[in-house]
Amino acid sequence: MQMIDELKAKLKEVFSLLPDKADEELIVQSIREDIEFKGVRIWILICAIFTASLGLNVNSTAVIIGAMLISPLMNPIVGLGLGLGIYDLALVKRSLRSLGIMVLISLTTATLYFMLSPLSQAQSELLARTQPTIYDVLIALVGGAAGIFANSAKINKGNILMGVAIATALMPPLCTAGYGISQGSLSYFLGAAYLFTINTIFIALSTLVVVRLMQFAPVARVSQAHDRKIHRWIVAIIIGVATPSIYSGVLLVRQSIKEDSINRFVRDKLNTRDLQALKYNLINNEGQELLDVVLLGRKLDSMEVGSLQKTMQEDYHLPSIHLLLRQDFTPENDSVHREVNRDFISADFIHKQDELLQSKQAERDSLATLLEETRKISEEGKAIEQELCSLFSDVQSARLQSMNFEDDIVYMLAYKGERELNAQEQAQIRSWLSTRLSIKAEAIRFYRL
Repeated sequence: MQMIDELKAKLKEVFSLLPDKADEELIVQSIREDIEFKGVRIWILICAIFTASLGLNVNSTAVIIGAMLISPLMNPIVGLGLGLGIYDLALVKRSLRSLGIMVLISLTTATLYFMLSPLSQAQSELLARTQPTIYDVLIALVGGAAGIFANSAKINKGNILMGVAIATALMPPLCTAGYGISQGSLSYFLGAAYLFTINTIFIALSTLVVVRLMQFAPVARVSQAHDRKIHRWIVAIIIGVATPSIYSGVLLVRQSIKEDSINRFVRDKLNTRDLQALKYNLINNEGQELLDVVLLGRKLDSMEVGSLQKTMQEDYHLPSIHLLLRQDFTPENDSVHREVNRDFISADFIHKQDELLQSKQAERDSLATLLEETRKISEEGKAIEQELCSLFSDVQSARLQSMNFEDDIVYMLAYKGERELNAQEQAQIRSWLSTRLSIKAEAIRFYRL
């Protein structure tokens, strides 16, 4: 029993937050000052929004990350969590006011950018901000906790806060919402606004929890009844915000499992010795899901197709999906078959064959070049050796050979001499051989026998 108590005490000591806690007054004062949103902070935000919008517009992850690093959006959200944690109503109001101004400026800037931009197509980086899930909730919680831990501890905060800014990604959703406004797309706007709401609520929540764990002193005394009321409101907001993301997360997991099962089925059953699935995708035909497969090889009869259908539905747990095999590629077939035959086989299969032929041709050209160089050096080898020995007295005998090394030709000069040739002598020999044989000087190597 004593050993268990000692273990508990040791674990409590190891995981305690209090020993590393910085001066509480300085922490609170620093966060209060960072909430103020005027002057240079406004222009930093505008620059960050423009940068993030550019990154989303051209689908550049690096540019988006840069925008997240310079954004001041995190400050009022941390202030909101701190204000709730220490019962500072004035701080909560100031944080909400600054956050509202930031959101308004961000949406205006992003909307103006996307209205003026000639690139209107939604890229993958932009689309990724329109369908938040429960995983975004977890990212905001963990990232927000790391941020307030860094702000509250006596440690180097730089790398941690940069990582938090990247992980929580407050800028891209606002830019995506601006894109939705500029394109008149309600779905883009609502999806991105929901993601920003998730980030805001759960970063503030994690800040509140950490502030309580680190035992920050409350600014005002609050009755138990009032405290319970605040907690009920917080819980209600959390449930209201998180519930749709849980549903989206479940759908995402189901879709991922379904895609994995389809990929395994095609790999196991339709890519065999006598069959090859060239192309497959899941389509919706009047409410019915069809796995549309373009199949080359031996033509399957109706019994084999039925057996594959049963195997897919039962063994690969895809009961709602029906199998549609496209096997017969003849000129008399319908336009869909002809299109698949033309677009896929011509654009993919023949392209691969061309690449293979080009590769083989390059190999043949390389071998031909090597043979020609070998023949030329062999024919002039004796003369080269005599000239080399007469021009460079330290070389007693020499032999030049060509060889293929990493898809390039290298010339190896093996020589006998009393000593190693120095760098200047090697450079002179390289220059002479390059002129004498019309070869690259940098391709010549030396080896003393």
